[in-house]
Amino acid sequence: MINSSSVNIGAVPTRYGFPHTSPVEQLTRRQYQILRALAVGQSNKSIAAELGITENTVSNHLLVIYKILQISEETNQRVMAALVFHRLAGNE
Repeated sequence: MINSSSVNIGAVPTRYGFPHTSPVEQLTRRQYQILRALAVGQSNKSIAAELGITENTVSNHLLVIYKILQISEETNQRVMAALVFHRLAGNE
């Protein structure tokens, strides 16, 4: 039997399981794949090979990801993106 007090009837699943207010929910599926790969330390070359796209395409996606996650060019963008991903995923 399900305890009705533990079930949020109004809950709507989000695209990637992050809170609705998370900027990660604004990413496309491909951008999310790239962010997840970046978060575990893969290089652009490795990401490109895994996804069957060019390194230039990975770089272009990363520029958009950084903008969505509001990571400025002055910071180490790869590290910040990985930290944001892990923080939002609850993997602190």
